[in-house]
Amino acid sequence: MDIQILLLLQQFRDGAGSIFADFLAKMTFLAEINTVLVIMAVIYWCVSKEIGTYLLMGWSGNRLVNGLLKVSVCAYRPWIRDSRIIPYKDLMKTATGYSFPSGHTTNAATLYGGAAIRKDIPRTVRIILACILALVAFSRIYLGVHTPQDILAGTVFGLLIMWLTLKLMAWVDSHPEKDWIVACAGIAAAGAIAIYAAFKSYPVDYDNAGNIIVDGAKMAVDTYKNVGLCAAFLTGWILERRYVRFSTDISNTEKLARLVIGLPGYYAVSLILAPSLREWIPGPAGVITAYFIQMFFVSFIFPWCVKLTENADSPSAKTHRVWITVISLVLIAALLVPGIVFPAEKESTAQTDNAGSSDDLTAAGNLSRDGYELEQVVVLSRHNIRAPLSGKGSVLQSLTPHEWFAWSSNASELSLRGGVLETEMGQYFRKWLESEGLFPENYHPEEGEVRIYANSKQRTIATSEYFVSGLLPTANISIETHGEYDKMNPVFNPQLTFVSPEYAKDATDQIWEFYTDDVNELADNFELLTEVVDMEDSEAWKKGEVKGLRVDDTDIILNVDCEPEMTGSLKNACSLSDALILQYYEESDPVKAAFGHELSDEQWKQISEIKDVYGDVLFTAPLIAPNVAHPLLEEIRSELTTKGRVFTFLCGHDSNIGSVLAALGADDYELPDTIEGKTPIGSKIVFCRWRGTDGKIYCTVDMVYQTTKQLQGTPLLDLENHPCIVPLHFSSLTANDDGMYEEQELLDLFEKSIAEYDRIVEDYTSEDEAEDAA
Repeated sequence: MDIQILLLLQQFRDGAGSIFADFLAKMTFLAEINTVLVIMAVIYWCVSKEIGTYLLMGWSGNRLVNGLLKVSVCAYRPWIRDSRIIPYKDLMKTATGYSFPSGHTTNAATLYGGAAIRKDIPRTVRIILACILALVAFSRIYLGVHTPQDILAGTVFGLLIMWLTLKLMAWVDSHPEKDWIVACAGIAAAGAIAIYAAFKSYPVDYDNAGNIIVDGAKMAVDTYKNVGLCAAFLTGWILERRYVRFSTDISNTEKLARLVIGLPGYYAVSLILAPSLREWIPGPAGVITAYFIQMFFVSFIFPWCVKLTENADSPSAKTHRVWITVISLVLIAALLVPGIVFPAEKESTAQTDNAGSSDDLTAAGNLSRDGYELEQVVVLSRHNIRAPLSGKGSVLQSLTPHEWFAWSSNASELSLRGGVLETEMGQYFRKWLESEGLFPENYHPEEGEVRIYANSKQRTIATSEYFVSGLLPTANISIETHGEYDKMNPVFNPQLTFVSPEYAKDATDQIWEFYTDDVNELADNFELLTEVVDMEDSEAWKKGEVKGLRVDDTDIILNVDCEPEMTGSLKNACSLSDALILQYYEESDPVKAAFGHELSDEQWKQISEIKDVYGDVLFTAPLIAPNVAHPLLEEIRSELTTKGRVFTFLCGHDSNIGSVLAALGADDYELPDTIEGKTPIGSKIVFCRWRGTDGKIYCTVDMVYQTTKQLQGTPLLDLENHPCIVPLHFSSLTANDDGMYEEQELLDLFEKSIAEYDRIVEDYTSEDEAEDAA
């Protein structure tokens, strides 16, 4: 019955459009842990200490019971129980933990329902609060993340515990000397539940591919959060009652002052200190500690700070005010500039986990677009993991005394790991295309419906073969190539098909105008790279051939029918950077991958940034990009306008992706969860054509790539454990409310970018040269 109700609501939701669903999705925010805790903290600090204590105590009990029930019942989320259930947009990512009972509904029943059952709150306010509770509860089933049983249990248990909390508070008021019994009993219960959650057995079910569907140990994380919250409140509550005894009977000015200091302090603790504790302390203890410190700040630390400043005339109060002000300013500064004091937390947002993939989906978007029908997809892909471009006797060997990773493939060829990763990417696209109705199951396309076109290099052909094996495993699709094997195809070759002396000069000047600062800022990157490869112990250093990496010795070479080239330190540094990053993906030991150095993610990003700047310098300047990308721009435009084409896969190189985006004028973008900032290995630009309900055709452009952990762990990819998806934007185009561009606008942009090549040729061709060419 539960599933049938969800399917009916889903059918209505799909037909009703996004306005009501978006509204209910926003209602969910009112029941998030941090939202609820902040509201109750404000009440506790500034409005009514008595009501705030009641709400915080009831919430602590509710969260504890909720956690106990979740790990006892172990109910799977609706979409795991029935694949027909598809949660609204990307809400699947925030629906963590087991399903029964609903945590959001429990939160709403505590705060809004708990306040609504108090007779000392005005009737109109109580009605509004009851409506909020009802909307939050309904939103969880309407959006497809909970069943009716989940929200019913959350509401009933939530309200029941709030009623019992009223009775308990009355008993404590009449027996104040016995408050320690309540605190000790609650803390003991929290500890027992933590032990129970850590050591109990969890159901282990597998999908058809033999992968575990739900990792019970990860689902228990929500319970550890609740244990930390409950233990912290009860500890802070008893300490405040015995030693602090602050009051909310203060002026409005004093209440405002508490808010101005208290809220930044709370957010600094919850957004900076708590995530850092989770990184420093492993396992359940880290989760419990992180949430303990958040609640303890609310229930005791800040009230204690407030109490210290109450006697305005005493010297000690003045001293306390100075110190509290200083500490508050530090906390605010740390909050405004994340990462200066503490590292940021990585959110865990996936329901299932394969080889650590759940930590990688923090910023992953969604290729799907609600309310639009998918009609065509064109993918421009970079090849997947390959061996470095040069082998023994190369600059890679001479610039380090260390032995490089023993690759399973020859220099520049796709590795076996790269093939596995690309097969998984193909499988993800197959599942997505089937979910959109563009591909039927076990699709065998008719002639002309699907085109797979690769550059003639081994790594691009092999990438295409592996991708197709995941995309269309039984269709026997041929890979299209042109020209001699292992030679660059002109369509994918980022070569300059026009160069004149004046053009070469202006283009070189423009490159340095755009990128001199970027190159100069690589000084620290070069220093890090030199240390990692131990360059001073290398053969080239000892022979005097190299004396370090410099930022001022790069020269640009622009010749017709050749790729843009450079000489100098940046070129050598790019070779080292490229090889190290590839080695980091292939080598299971990250310290070994860095030749015995223990590098942070930020340091790996610094190393990768070198090759990003190298690619920008050579391929993305306004006079260069339309030149080197010209044939590929024509190819993509042709595919987007080919009648009957359903899916196209074009496989080339990072220079293709960088130059195409630059030629089209894509806005700057940031890629989360990857050490490669511009064109991660195996990354794809995905152009999609959609038909809207208004009958018009719209287009989207997204970057799709596997995160660093996915590249290292090779988890299976599907609609739940998907790669990162980042929308790409073009300020020269006008997007609709859903962030989509009208088809003709995008095609006009292609025409403009293609015509820019003709303009360059015309501007830099003299009349005599034009006559000779004619």
